[in-house]
Amino acid sequence: TDRRDKAEKALVEARELWQSLADRDSPNTMHHRHRLAVCLANLANVWLEMKRNDEAEEALAHSLEIGQRLVTEVPDQPDYQELLARARNSMGVLVRETRGEQDAVPYFEEAIPRWRALFLRFPSVPEYREELERTCKNLLGLLDKHPDDEESLEEALALRKELAEAFPPSGEYRHKLAENHIRLATHLKQPRRLPA
Repeated sequence: TDRRDKAEKALVEARELWQSLADRDSPNTMHHRHRLAVCLANLANVWLEMKRNDEAEEALAHSLEIGQRLVTEVPDQPDYQELLARARNSMGVLVRETRGEQDAVPYFEEAIPRWRALFLRFPSVPEYREELERTCKNLLGLLDKHPDDEESLEEALALRKELAEAFPPSGEYRHKLAENHIRLATHLKQPRRLPA
């Protein structure tokens, strides 16, 4: 806890410094806003570890807001896309823990296309592949909990197919893809239930 407290203190101080720099009108303003958003996301992670979920959610929301503005202003900047994808995935994890699984799904769904685009544009950057994989697994973990929902099964199937194609050496994805096909087929064979 002592190390975590020190990390929190350092990040709070960094946040204040980045905020003061971002508030200035200078040629480096976008860089300062980006660093502020990264700092906020890191601070949110520390607060998550400390079970200070409200503060973590507020910091992540602010980071997302800054990230979205940066991406809108400079859509081709990979650092801004990465920031936004990472913050959305983190918000999905937080929301899953605090508000429930269904509320978390949109955050993961919004992060995946950004990680995918980064991975396809920069295939030599292993971090993009790892983050795409991690975010897909976060979403699949939620979708797999609804084996009777045809839409969830089809979404999980599409995601697993994409992973199996993107990472061919991994037998794990092909195995899970085969299982997903079986679950969907089993579901589709069952007679349709009429709504109550």
